[in-house]
Amino acid sequence: MKNVKLLMLGIVMLSCFTVVDVKAKGNTLPDKDENGKIKLTDNVDLEKTFEISSDENITIDLDGHTINYSSPISSYAISNLGTVKIIDSKGQGKIVCTQTRGSCIRNIKTMVIDGVSIESNWLTVKNEELGNLTVTNSKIAAKRVDQPSVAIQNWGTAVIDNCDVIGDGEGTIAISDLSYTEEGVKYSSEITVKNSRLNAPYAVDSRSYDGGETTQKITFENITVESGNIRVEKGATFVSDSKENTLNAIKNATSGSTIVVSDDFVASNLDIPEGVTVELGEDNDTLERVEKDGKVSFIRKENNQTNPIQPEVVEELEVVENPDTSDINLYLLLSLLITSICGITYSVNKKSIL
Repeated sequence: MKNVKLLMLGIVMLSCFTVVDVKAKGNTLPDKDENGKIKLTDNVDLEKTFEISSDENITIDLDGHTINYSSPISSYAISNLGTVKIIDSKGQGKIVCTQTRGSCIRNIKTMVIDGVSIESNWLTVKNEELGNLTVTNSKIAAKRVDQPSVAIQNWGTAVIDNCDVIGDGEGTIAISDLSYTEEGVKYSSEITVKNSRLNAPYAVDSRSYDGGETTQKITFENITVESGNIRVEKGATFVSDSKENTLNAIKNATSGSTIVVSDDFVASNLDIPEGVTVELGEDNDTLERVEKDGKVSFIRKENNQTNPIQPEVVEELEVVENPDTSDINLYLLLSLLITSICGITYSVNKKSIL
């Protein structure tokens, strides 16, 4: 009887410890509340993809915790078909994917990532062709070192603002912007990257998978490329406000790509790769493009030079239409009268009076 009691006590104690462990670290995300918000209370080891359906609009708050995902079966830790915002209200929260294939975060519709650190061993954040992605105040990293991986891959429309985008492995890409055609439908892409820092062997890789029938547009605003080439290929248009980034793109561009220079891009004797177009923007009225001996230069227009020589300014008095000349006539009459009486000669400047 004593042995039976001890056995029962052991089972109860084991059950208690098991319950505590499940509370501390679950294998799925908590249920959403009445406002559609999911707030983590501890770290989570996901066993399968967490999917947001097309009719859902939810917020996932890491609240300082970590979502780990390493399933060899499912490709995505989070797959969004609806509308989702992923935030971290406390800081230090992150999403870590260690699977060696597929994407960590996948967006098909509308996704906002704000203040979150996400890293993976393959493709960290993927935005599909109909997706609308916004990433702000975040760190997105591709960590695999034994083969190329991608931090952010865009096939749709994306805005990246105030982020660190990092790739560690050889051949790894920070920003990948792609387009393609499927069953006669053309899917072009566009990404704007602002106030961010890029560090990877390839800061940008952009190409069309249908021979340039679809296009990609990459716009940089206040971007620091700490390391890495900006590689734009057929179908891509690259626009940057930085001379350094523009020169990087020109050097690594391939035939069929276009690079648009900024208003202050003054450069001489550039070697432009064959088939690459380097042009002024539509609103650029400060520069002109000059070609000579196979070299291209961008110089300031003469009327926009610093400290240009200004023509002499002649101050003009107000001109009154059909002026009344009676005062002039009276003035002339008095002048003649004084001249005849006193022998004094007066000169009258008609322009100054008028």
